[in-house]
Amino acid sequence: MEYRYNDPTFIYVVDLRTNKVTTVKYDKFVSYFHQINAYEDNNKIIVDICTQNSSNMFSMDLNYIRSVTLRNNITLYSGIKRFTIDIITPSVSAEFFKPSQNNSFANNLDMPAINENFRHVKYCYAYGLVLKADNKHFNKWALVKKDVCKVDGDLSWAIDNHYPSEAWFEPTPNSTREDDGVLMTHVFDGIKKESYLVLINATTMQTMSKGILPTTMPFSFHGRFFQDDNIL
Repeated sequence: MEYRYNDPTFIYVVDLRTNKVTTVKYDKFVSYFHQINAYEDNNKIIVDICTQNSSNMFSMDLNYIRSVTLRNNITLYSGIKRFTIDIITPSVSAEFFKPSQNNSFANNLDMPAINENFRHVKYCYAYGLVLKADNKHFNKWALVKKDVCKVDGDLSWAIDNHYPSEAWFEPTPNSTREDDGVLMTHVFDGIKKESYLVLINATTMQTMSKGILPTTMPFSFHGRFFQDDNIL
């Protein structure tokens, strides 16, 4: 794979009703793995993306991870960027979210999760994982709650040397409040060398409960929660 940082980005918008394809050119280079959410607003398409500023994600091999100096020097993310696509013009604009005062690293989240009841509609909360939350040390990982509607609404959950995986948001049944639910993920405790399942209050980002797992689990992503009657 070759990264061409000076090349523009082309966005293809497909109308699922007519199959019409609209090509929109964005003058800057964009690299990403995950979209957070997308919805239509005033005849424009809003897309929130976890962008990266380099190909350093592919440098996380054992030679880097085993070296304190090398892993602390990895620059992983450049932040969440909101793209506003105008199909009529056609044109696109993009900007980073403003950082909050106390949890500015929340803008660097990846492995995003949202309340799926708010998929493809206007929303306010995204959850995700931030590596190197202090932008210096690789042992500082955090699960964050990013408020895309208010600048100072960001929250975080973090313990030094504890390494969470991608979280899943499970909403409280029958609730209409977007952040009313539970975040669940497994975490590796780098001090005790054990893994545990943790349930986090998605409103406050405080630990609700945790249970030690019978075996250690490596970092993982793209898991989800299933009700018992869905897997029988």
